[in-house]
Amino acid sequence: MKPSASIYLHCDPTASHYLKLLMDAVFGVENFRTEIIWKRSSAHSDAKQGRAQHGRIHDVILFYTKTDAWFWNQVFMDYGREYIDAFYRHIEPDTGRRYQMGDLSAAKPGGDTQYEWRVKRRTGQEEWQSDLTEEWKSPKKGWEYKGIPPYKGRSWAYSKANMIEYAKAGRICYTTTGTPRYKRYLDEMPGVPLQDVWTDIGPIGARAAERLGYPTQKPEALLERIIQSSCPEGGVVLDPFCGCGTTVVAAHKLGRRWIGVDIMQLAINLIKNRLRDSFGEAAAYKVIGEPVSAPDAERLAESDPYQFQWWVLGLVGARPADQKKRADKGVDGKIIFQGDTPGVFETVILSVKAGKTGVAHVRDLKGVLEREAAAIGVLISMREPTRDMRTEAAAAGFYESATWGRKYPRLQLLTVADLLSGKTVDMPPIRQVGVTFKKAPKASGKGDSQGDLPL
Repeated sequence: MKPSASIYLHCDPTASHYLKLLMDAVFGVENFRTEIIWKRSSAHSDAKQGRAQHGRIHDVILFYTKTDAWFWNQVFMDYGREYIDAFYRHIEPDTGRRYQMGDLSAAKPGGDTQYEWRVKRRTGQEEWQSDLTEEWKSPKKGWEYKGIPPYKGRSWAYSKANMIEYAKAGRICYTTTGTPRYKRYLDEMPGVPLQDVWTDIGPIGARAAERLGYPTQKPEALLERIIQSSCPEGGVVLDPFCGCGTTVVAAHKLGRRWIGVDIMQLAINLIKNRLRDSFGEAAAYKVIGEPVSAPDAERLAESDPYQFQWWVLGLVGARPADQKKRADKGVDGKIIFQGDTPGVFETVILSVKAGKTGVAHVRDLKGVLEREAAAIGVLISMREPTRDMRTEAAAAGFYESATWGRKYPRLQLLTVADLLSGKTVDMPPIRQVGVTFKKAPKASGKGDSQGDLPL
């Protein structure tokens, strides 16, 4: 039977019971597999604000499958310090490797497993060693010898020939009674099989370089663990509420195909920047649903002016001045670039207009340019600017860059058609990345491009 899909749903613990009832109805109670507890912080208290209950430091992840056959890849977690100290307390003095003593006996006999294992040691010393040359047959003075049978009712787990090979490889150690034990090294163990309580992945706040300013952003390590355990390489990962794209980036990095869905143009722009920052320009993907022509843009502007505004800003790599739907004080977006003085940044302010525009809009932008002490102002409109608008813009003069040895129009007029044809803001190169948008860290993984999905 072909493995079916796995579904993970993340929620606040206060909502987990309600979500589970809903998901049982959607996927079937028989397809519920695990309730995972993710410890997202060490401590939380609102006692000073009057909270009279336990601090909530975990979230809940519900794991469902579509059918009773699903893909599963065993993932291992690192051993905790307490576990290591308790079970791997032996340390080789010459290598520093930690190990535990493993049993070399077995419950059922099979083959050459009923024999005495010969050991020897110097008289008066505690440490036993293997007698591989059968020295016990011609004993040396000052040495004692011993034959160790398996425990009563058991046999050795390996043949005598295999035991000799283990001894030659230094994999056998001894108790004070001379009983052989197998050296099981810590650095050879895969770790603890993944359990349903995850305490080893901290909150996104603990990863400053990873934080992109998205309020519900999750750690990449959390999504990587979910994907590695439940999606094969080349499989498809779907995130229907992809936000800032953590699932998308994790899937891309791990060599999985992916589909990310979000209705917010802000999220789409952020994911584009994040993919470029993490994987470079070679990160191939397709965006479905964005305007690709002026008529498309007009329809978006009519249906949702704010989404239109954010889409336009994304075309020029600008950050929205305010991500909430309220008065913008004449500034819809900003681009930050390095000025002539090291460490001093200059600002490009942008105003986006979907409706009719005139010379008054240019004058208003000029006033905002002065008020904000910005280097360059850009008015982006649906319609072609009039002659008067161009004359008013030209009167604003130029921003001069000594670093690049050229002048840039201080007030620029662009249309959506200009942007769709590849034209963009005329400004100094953005050398100081990570200022306009918080730059995502470079990814180290398999993902560079994503193949076509069978849609």
